[in-house]
Amino acid sequence: MTTAIKRIVISGTESTGKTSLAEKLAAHFGEPWAPEFVREFWDLREGKIAAEDLGTIALGQIANEDHALARARRLAFFDTNLLTCVLWDDVLFPN
Repeated sequence: MTTAIKRIVISGTESTGKTSLAEKLAAHFGEPWAPEFVREFWDLREGKIAAEDLGTIALGQIANEDHALARARRLAFFDTNLLTCVLWDDVLFPN
């Protein structure tokens, strides 16, 4: 019988310690964690993100999550998830 991997998502506003908490929880449980893709993307783009970048950001977030899930035995920790990205997209780039 295969056991499903539980996804633990840390949510909250930026700069509140989600990354540190996800990383520490993962270390405590000996499981992987996935960083928020858009942070790296933001740095590479020097803070310039446009609505046209949202697809790339979503794919990068999914890839980070999938990478952690592939290494997990029981749990995988995330300092954000795709749902949070979508919510921020709606706030930053309303139709």
